[in-house]
Amino acid sequence: MIKEKYIAGVDIGGTRVRVAISPLNLKKELVKAEIIETPKDTKFSISQSVCILIRKLLKNNNISESNLVGIGIA
Repeated sequence: MIKEKYIAGVDIGGTRVRVAISPLNLKKELVKAEIIETPKDTKFSISQSVCILIRKLLKNNNISESNLVGIGIA
């Protein structure tokens, strides 16, 4: 597992939800992102999707959840 510290950024829009993870140095070439259409099935659809996307990005990039030090949501 990668031991570097990471942050996540979430942009929730009416059309799309974008989630990205980045090491603290914010180097553009190291940012990993996922984009989905904004789910509108239930009142929990968006929050559940954000959690799923963050976990997916962490897993796909071999990053432990304990290395995620913050999440910003807009």
